[in-house]
Amino acid sequence: MVFNKTCGDNSCYHVPDRPVNTKHLPGWLPIALLLIASLLTGMAGAEQVLKVGPTREIKTIAAAAAKAQDGDTVEIDAGDYLGDVAVWKQDRLTIRGV
Repeated sequence: MVFNKTCGDNSCYHVPDRPVNTKHLPGWLPIALLLIASLLTGMAGAEQVLKVGPTREIKTIAAAAAKAQDGDTVEIDAGDYLGDVAVWKQDRLTIRGV
């Protein structure tokens, strides 16, 4: 394979004169790259459902507001939540009364 030397901005690098032949890459490499990419994008959008209520792990709406992340769904059990004040700073929330 022949490389052409390209220089600019105080740096030089070699560019192949034709596309790199990927036939010699291991067969598992594309699958591994796809898996890594899907995991990384999955981490960014790992939406969860937070359940709020007197018998749930999260007891108050304010606690749910503090724990929620962008894209989450908050399901709030029917009932009175006296004196419970929540400030929602997240984007793309779904808040649902159940």
